[in-house]
Amino acid sequence: MKIKRATKKDFEKVSKVFLEESCKKPYNQGWTKESALLKIKELAKNGEVYYALNEKTNEILGFIILWTILEPSGKEVVIKELWVREECQRKGLGSALISFVEDKCRAEGIKNMFLLSDSSSGAFKFYNAFGFSVAPSVVIMDKNIK
Repeated sequence: MKIKRATKKDFEKVSKVFLEESCKKPYNQGWTKESALLKIKELAKNGEVYYALNEKTNEILGFIILWTILEPSGKEVVIKELWVREECQRKGLGSALISFVEDKCRAEGIKNMFLLSDSSSGAFKFYNAFGFSVAPSVVIMDKNIK
């Protein structure tokens, strides 16, 4: 397995993983092939996409999308998406992607990264085990526009 930075030619394969995994429980996000590809392209405009490649089969096994933002305390990384094929979960692939990002942050002097996670998902437990914690002073607020 090798982690590579995605180029535009990789986005369709990345979006396939996103589509397959994000439409499963507990997420049930309801993307289409077209909208999933648009989502990946849109996120990539402001960030970086990295994927884990099975070098024998040339198959994308999982991916992570990062945005680097500037805060008063310095640069921070936002993990916008992290998805791993179901058959590859619990085999160290997600850990490898997070470790890759941590190493990248250290190399660039970035001291903080954050993400949003569904608290009912296995991913939430994964992130906790990896040292992420719930930010006590932050809540997500939303409003439906009519």
